[in-house]
Amino acid sequence: MALIVVAALAGGSAAAAAARGPGGSQSHAAAHRSLAAGSLRRSGAAVVPLESGTTNPGCRARIGNAYLTRHDVGGRQVLEVGVTAHLRCRSRVNGLSLQVTLWKTGLLFDHKVAQTKVTARSAVSLTDSLTRATCRSHASSRFYGVAHATVSFRGRSGGTWTRSPDTIALPCGT
Repeated sequence: MALIVVAALAGGSAAAAAARGPGGSQSHAAAHRSLAAGSLRRSGAAVVPLESGTTNPGCRARIGNAYLTRHDVGGRQVLEVGVTAHLRCRSRVNGLSLQVTLWKTGLLFDHKVAQTKVTARSAVSLTDSLTRATCRSHASSRFYGVAHATVSFRGRSGGTWTRSPDTIALPCGT
C-alpha cells in the first residue's frame, strides 16, 4: 500500500468542487466521475479533513491494489478478486464509516463489481477486507478500488475519497 498522504477534498480541483453537492460533500457517483477523470492522485491514501476549529485526530484512509484470493467452498476452490481498505486515527473518534467499492474498467465506462460498508460508533481504526467478487472466468480484466471514509470528532465531521494506487490486470472475469 502507498504511504503518501493526500489532502483529497481540502482545496481540490474545480472538477472536484463542481462534483460536490450544496452541502459540500460528494455523492458516490460524482466522486467516482472525478476520480476517473483524474482529479485526485491515485496514491491509495488520504487525510480525512475536519471543519476548522477542531483538534485534528489525525485520521488517514488507505486502500490497496486489487488482488486475487482463493477460498474453499463446499470442497471446491473459488477464485475471487478483492480489495482492502483501512481507516486509522491517532485518537479515539466517533462515527467511523468506511465504504469500499471494487471497480472493473470497461471499454466505454467502468463497472461496479462489489461494494461494502463498515461502521463503528467509537474506535481508533476500522478495516474492510470483505469487498470481494467471485471470478466467473479466467479472462483478463483490470480492477481498482475506491474508498470513502467519514469520521466525527467533537461534534465535527469530515470525509474523503481515495483510489487504489494502480489499476491491476488480473485473470478474473466477473
